[in-house]
Amino acid sequence: KKQKRKAFCRLMMLGKVSQALKFIDNACDIKGVHRLTRKVKAALTDKHPVGAAVSSDVKLETTDQQPEPVIFESICAESVQNVAKNVHGSGGPTHIDADGWRHILCCNSYGKCSTVLCEAIADFAKIMATQEVSANCLKEFTASRLVPLDKDDDKFGNIGVCPIGIRE
Repeated sequence: KKQKRKAFCRLMMLGKVSQALKFIDNACDIKGVHRLTRKVKAALTDKHPVGAAVSSDVKLETTDQQPEPVIFESICAESVQNVAKNVHGSGGPTHIDADGWRHILCCNSYGKCSTVLCEAIADFAKIMATQEVSANCLKEFTASRLVPLDKDDDKFGNIGVCPIGIRE
């Protein structure tokens, strides 16, 4: 039981949510993830803050000076692969964790497809760094996945849920 708890905590700290959830079962006191029912959705909605306008005192001052685009020319397929080798974390909306991305981007099993994907990612990074991109084009890119963790019901019978957001 103690080993399961340690393994669960270690994997959660590493961002490997899917692997950590495999250590949760009915006999374990770690509750796990709620199924998305109306009751759970209502509890999540209650916890979600109401949207508000951004206060000027929390905004960072910006300058009109933009970095020179030449700075980003060095981003290439090789640099994407090097970064992929050192990234850690769980999967976002795609459910592919850092290990999965590392395999896709760095493994020879996919032949030239890995290099082509790395080149596409490098080109996308250059565009994001040097051009104005509409927020409508980035909807899927900025999406996140919400995981409702089960925290046990309180003494009044209210559902215990802790929302955890996971992004790519």
